[in-house]
Amino acid sequence: MLRESLETFLADQSDIEIELVEPEPVAILAAVERTGADAVVLTMPESGEPGLTDHLLYEYPDLLVIALSPSEENGFVYRLVIDKKPLKPVTSDGILAAIRGLEKNDSTPLSGAQEA
Repeated sequence: MLRESLETFLADQSDIEIELVEPEPVAILAAVERTGADAVVLTMPESGEPGLTDHLLYEYPDLLVIALSPSEENGFVYRLVIDKKPLKPVTSDGILAAIRGLEKNDSTPLSGAQEA
């Protein structure tokens, strides 16, 4: 339901162009290569593993991937982000703090995924 509503909603946006809708993982990979897509909306596998997402982001690091659960109740946004921040203080404690800060940055589920 959400997927169909989302396609209609996005088609009505003047700044977004929908190239195609492909349900199969291999077709999605081929379509992204062929079209140079900026974003992909896909269904996560039942296992919840981001296998296709990992592959897409490895091949196309600038791609935005929106993964919806099969029930369309949950979703995640995946994007590789290169973040450059100054390391201060440049000490063993500063390095340890930077490493611990990485542990706090996890994927946040989209809230309120509902039909448009």
